[in-house]
Amino acid sequence: MGAGSGTRMNNKLPKQYILIKDKPIIFHTIEKFGHFDEIVVVINKNHLSLFEKHLNDNRHKNKIKLVFGGKTRIESVRNGLKYVDENSNVAIHDAVRPLISKAMIDKLISSVKNNCIVPGTKLKDSARVFENGKAVYINREKIIKIQTPQCFYAKDIKEAYSNLEDFSLTDDASVFEMNGGKIEVIEGEDFNIKVTTPFDLEIVKINYEKL
Repeated sequence: MGAGSGTRMNNKLPKQYILIKDKPIIFHTIEKFGHFDEIVVVINKNHLSLFEKHLNDNRHKNKIKLVFGGKTRIESVRNGLKYVDENSNVAIHDAVRPLISKAMIDKLISSVKNNCIVPGTKLKDSARVFENGKAVYINREKIIKIQTPQCFYAKDIKEAYSNLEDFSLTDDASVFEMNGGKIEVIEGEDFNIKVTTPFDLEIVKINYEKL
């Protein structure tokens, strides 16, 4: 998924096109899925020239199906799913999570049955939740930070999106769950961070050797 605008980066260039080692983040991410049969990349139509500028240099360009996103993440995913074979397994991933390992991707995609399987990491800090104007303690052992890729049997997630009524949902697992699906969470990777802020970007740059 690469259709976002990245407003929190305070950068004129959309975050997925910021260069690391002379290559945009989105193309580092695509590289991790290069062993897939097909890679559907959803982008903002206003970013087409930015994407095409680097497409010819990508060794997986013949596998890439380029799709324009919608106004929201939900709309963008639904647009992308139209081009996915319903009899395949599909991994839906954020374009700005370039540090995901191929081993984790393969572990997730190979575990798909009639469920949704997602990576998540436990919270290391103490946590509180705001209730009635007060910060109330909450057991951090009950909190999991969910990551991507979120993996499904394509027919099931396509059906979930076609039946979707709550467009405020922020991830694909929630869409699947709202349609009666079951979610399985496995231990994710701490370095599989989403580049949202300048600090996140610096973490990715420091760990560029993992790309």
